[in-house]
Amino acid sequence: MAKGLADAHFNLGFAYATGDGVERNFAEAIKWYKKAAEKGHRAAQSNLGLLYLTDCQYAEGSEDAVFWLRQAADQGYTDAAYNLGMACRLGKIVWGDNDPAGAMKWFSKAAEQGHAAAQCILGEMYALGEGVEIDNVESMKWFRKAAKQGHVEAQEYLRRLCQ
Repeated sequence: MAKGLADAHFNLGFAYATGDGVERNFAEAIKWYKKAAEKGHRAAQSNLGLLYLTDCQYAEGSEDAVFWLRQAADQGYTDAAYNLGMACRLGKIVWGDNDPAGAMKWFSKAAEQGHAAAQCILGEMYALGEGVEIDNVESMKWFRKAAKQGHVEAQEYLRRLCQ
């Protein structure tokens, strides 16, 4: 019963966040995502964290964003780990892992679990020495893993590197 209720809360949050069948309303989306997130719903935790990161009204809410994204990432939700990596890489987090090394940590977590976009970014970071020493072997490894999953950007990197 609790999982069904969490799923229902998540679906309401998603509807309000996207305007699917209702008028788009981020305050309502946050309310419903939070209800689901508090019940351990990983996608709701991740989406709630993203809303806290991206909605201008919550610009000072990066602590809440990180809390919910970490909750989901720690449960193996790769999109949350990827989004934490992006937030660190883009400087969206006002405390903690807000640097390339922090980004590397979260991208690695997602990439190890098969997240193609995280794998591609790891390839890029190793190629550029962003948060790590330049390592062309590691870079190629991650580009290949992402490309094998059909990630177009990784395939393009490999094409250019092999010319």
